[in-house]
Amino acid sequence: MEYCKGGMVDDLAYHRKHKIDTSKVLGYLSKIFSQMVFIRGYIHCDPHPGNVMVQKTEDGRTLLILLDHGLYQTLTDDFRINYCKLWQALLTGNSEKIKKQAHRLGVGDHYGLFACMVASRTWEDITEGGIADANSKLDVERLQSEAMRQIPQISQVLNYVPRQLLLILKTNDLLRGIECSLLQRNTQGAGTFLNMARYCLSALTTHRLAKASSFTRQLAIYYTYTISLLRLKFLKLIYWFSLTKLGGNLQHYIPSHLSI
Repeated sequence: MEYCKGGMVDDLAYHRKHKIDTSKVLGYLSKIFSQMVFIRGYIHCDPHPGNVMVQKTEDGRTLLILLDHGLYQTLTDDFRINYCKLWQALLTGNSEKIKKQAHRLGVGDHYGLFACMVASRTWEDITEGGIADANSKLDVERLQSEAMRQIPQISQVLNYVPRQLLLILKTNDLLRGIECSLLQRNTQGAGTFLNMARYCLSALTTHRLAKASSFTRQLAIYYTYTISLLRLKFLKLIYWFSLTKLGGNLQHYIPSHLSI
């Protein structure tokens, strides 16, 4: 048992008092849980604000502290890889790949509704450029209206999905709530989606290398990974530049899915 000092992760007054960079907190949060889901396959499934603390150390570092480790979910490798591929499709708005991965996860013809439940976006938002697009907003009222209208179908989807996914859906909603509180708006930042994309890429590359049957195939996989990683780093650089005053004045030069 350990006593941990700090404030609740969504306590903006605590952030200001201790000069904590909220963008760093968001970055740490998305990296920690992306690694848990896509790489480790072992997830803390109760990250409500009371279970996630933020702390400023004496040497000026910002730390995140996870409390209450009583509710975890272990993912099978097959499920983890299929879930990675689903998120890759959601991030890019590839409807055919979304349908394919939803079928692999047992959802069948309800793939559209399933995608909306996972991403907390409408189907139109998902397929028109992907959920990392800046124009893809978390429209709470619209989603609630759609959810009320499709309660029977949602119940069917929840009956179809693997049990591993139920706690992940809960975890996603809790993390989304924290991020919206920190950003003080009903949307998620592009930085979160870029972190997710990076960990998805890493997990899928490791999986493909393990299945590669030749050295030539391994080289091809490494080449694709390197190019994709460089692209993500470049996009992240653009994203962080867009947060600066100068970058904010150059919004029209930045790809729409990274503008904020």
